[in-house]
Amino acid sequence: MRVRLESFCLAAVLVAAVLLVGPALPALAQTSSLEAQLQSVYDEIEALKASGKEIPAGLYERYFEIESQLYPEEVDWSRDGSLDQEPGEADSCPGIQLPFPAVGDSVIVAGETYLMNDRCTNCRGDGARDVVYSINVPAWTRLIIKTCLHPGGFDTYLCVYKNSCCNRDSLVIANDNSSICRPYSFKSYINHCFVDSGRYYIVVDGYNVAANGHYRLAIVRLADVTCGPTPEFDCPEFFADHEEPAEGSESVCGQSNVVEDPCPANYCGIIEPAGDVDVYSFTLNECKVVTLRVFANDTYGHSGYFKGLDSKLRLFSGPACDHPLFENDDVGGQIEGQPWEDDSQIITTCLRPGTYYAEVTSAAADTGDYEFTISCVDCPPIQPYEPIDVVCEGFRCCASWPSSPDPLYYVWRYAGLQWILVGTTYETEFCETLEPGRPPPQYQVFTSPCGYPQIPSR
Repeated sequence: MRVRLESFCLAAVLVAAVLLVGPALPALAQTSSLEAQLQSVYDEIEALKASGKEIPAGLYERYFEIESQLYPEEVDWSRDGSLDQEPGEADSCPGIQLPFPAVGDSVIVAGETYLMNDRCTNCRGDGARDVVYSINVPAWTRLIIKTCLHPGGFDTYLCVYKNSCCNRDSLVIANDNSSICRPYSFKSYINHCFVDSGRYYIVVDGYNVAANGHYRLAIVRLADVTCGPTPEFDCPEFFADHEEPAEGSESVCGQSNVVEDPCPANYCGIIEPAGDVDVYSFTLNECKVVTLRVFANDTYGHSGYFKGLDSKLRLFSGPACDHPLFENDDVGGQIEGQPWEDDSQIITTCLRPGTYYAEVTSAAADTGDYEFTISCVDCPPIQPYEPIDVVCEGFRCCASWPSSPDPLYYVWRYAGLQWILVGTTYETEFCETLEPGRPPPQYQVFTSPCGYPQIPSR
């Protein structure tokens, strides 16, 4: 058996910019057409999976034929002499023993399932041929296990078992398709924190009896502070504590924690019991873009981490507070310094001066600690509309422009050596009659969420 260890050092890559003109355009159109065809066949196969129907081998062949045209570099991988499995050793438990990679390294193995059997019937099963690998994993280790590198022709299905090979009750995690490998891909990807040490069995299976072929399996070891015993984080000393009202409950446009200086402000609180609502009110004296963040159960390094709260955040404007201006339940992806996964974040558009109410609660009737922060930045400069259409008939000239979410427009005309404000309007057209002999006018149009005009620059 041959096993390759590959380091994750990043090489510098020089990318040349190519101007697509003339003959290149048909090739670009062909690529777009192939992508549409690939998506169409992918959707057809996924619909058959969802309905529990058999997937014809010819449909897979059509998919991988299109894929090979779109991604020829994957098919260029030589199959001859590249297999790491000896005859029969990967065909049943315990399979091929793999070395454990160092942090930042990977183990990559190659093989095929054409001549294998369906030994691990508790993985995908359904008559699909499979191969088995085993690896000893220490406690609190994050591994990526993927077939993203394989050259196509095979709808893979990954299963990971703990201590007992292919035992239904010992299944840890499984994956069919993952868009992380590539959109509309039948390749598999698992990112998992292995809490317990032990021997784990990795099965490369096919989705059904028609799914078999060549594969490359990669096991990547990551350094991840979130994969470890859950630490306790304290509320920062400079954060204020949320205060519950002496009587009654908090509500938007009602009782709230008044934030005297919201730019910035930091609080620690707890949603308890289930259904509890914490409200923070703050007043802006000038236009600002405001960022509100709730760090709760999912953001490592904050006092709410692993305390159980799936937070929900809403922002209202007084005095009516009938409907939220913005709301967020799950912020989703991870950016350093921002909330993660089920925690919450709102970044507003430019807000006018006034009083606002931020409501922190649970999205799923759970409880737990959280940190709430407010920060502000100045509104971006207003950009003029370009181009502005000007039509003159006789001495009457009209300027028109695209519509904006903010309906009040300030219309400026260049008069000799300076710009003068000639009017405001809620329409997308402004007309005026000019004196005889005046040259065709130059106009600029601005909107202003704060209710004041911006003087154009020449």
